[in-house]
Amino acid sequence: MQIIDHADRALAAEISELQTRSLQAVLGHADFGHFPHEIIALLNDTSTAQNYFVLHRDADDVLRGAAQVTLDGGKNAHIANVDFITDPECDPIAVLEALRPGVEKLTGSRTSVTWWVYSPLVADGLAPQSGDLPVEKTAITQWLSDHGFTLIQTESASTLHVDNHRAEYTVAAGYALKRWVGPAPEEYVDDVALLCSRLATDAPTGGVEFAHDPWDAERVRSKEEALRQARREHVWTVAFTEDGAPAGYTFLVYPEDGGDFAFQHGTLVLSEHRGHGLGLAMKLANLAQLREVAPHIKRIHTWNASENEWMLRINEQLGSHPTSVLGAWERKA
Repeated sequence: MQIIDHADRALAAEISELQTRSLQAVLGHADFGHFPHEIIALLNDTSTAQNYFVLHRDADDVLRGAAQVTLDGGKNAHIANVDFITDPECDPIAVLEALRPGVEKLTGSRTSVTWWVYSPLVADGLAPQSGDLPVEKTAITQWLSDHGFTLIQTESASTLHVDNHRAEYTVAAGYALKRWVGPAPEEYVDDVALLCSRLATDAPTGGVEFAHDPWDAERVRSKEEALRQARREHVWTVAFTEDGAPAGYTFLVYPEDGGDFAFQHGTLVLSEHRGHGLGLAMKLANLAQLREVAPHIKRIHTWNASENEWMLRINEQLGSHPTSVLGAWERKA
């Protein structure tokens, strides 16, 4: 077992290759993996959290499992998140047992530790505490349950094929949309900081407890720099009231030099501005912008809490369809 907080190109390539094989076995695609340079950038980015990888190798020094451990900072320093991959040719439970000591060493002081596990869509399975989207019962979910973890929330992972999305949109009276690609224009960076501050507390989080963790302009610029280092472009649409107050935002991220896919990152309409169709309008405007600047993108992946009916309806209107389920398994100290 090895714990790392940085990686050279060769090690990052090993992790990336294992991610590809693991995700292909579970989901049938590897879009959710990382390119080697993205893994290097991920470990270097400490703007909002510290990331580590716990690695397990077999007797022949072949990488068989990896757990990405994310230790949140700021006012959420009690939270840790774990994403793991296992070699599809190996017993996953044996790999998890090999990874567990390293994960527990990193997360031992955290009072909320959540492991994230993908599942295919199932009609009948394990139900979460929050929401109604079940996950498949497997040896891995049993292992998590045996170690004190509870399925507190599920997220619907959906895919939108860009050529199939609706194009027309209208913006409610009293609001206007601003669009840009890359770092926020200087006149809007404080507005982006305010909107990002509200995401953790305004969006559904199931049983996971997040403290209000304010963003400022410096934190926004740090996150933008992390995306630049990872060679990921970001495309923004932000809604403003007619007097210039920020009302909501959405942004997409895609790899600059590989892949024909993009990821929907944060989308939020502030609670005091809901009910005006801003969520749908912002997403449609941003999709139009994406097609202008990155016409090679064929599909967009997004994740939404299963109880977030408002956003799920919007994604359905856009043309997204569910492809898998992401389960949040939490253990509290």
